[in-house]
Amino acid sequence: MAAAAAAEVALPLFHAADTMMTVLVWQMGSVMLFTALGALFGRITLRFFRIPRPT
Repeated sequence: MAAAAAAEVALPLFHAADTMMTVLVWQMGSVMLFTALGALFGRITLRFFRIPRPT
């Protein structure tokens, strides 16, 4: 949320149009993308880096 707030403050300095929806779409889109990637590849990645337990 802090990144979205910073973008919302800085973006109007360079673009005259209302940019709130653009910022929200980009922020939420990236959150959904990384959440989906984590859900798909998280177990594989964690299994790959698993440290064997001592016996």
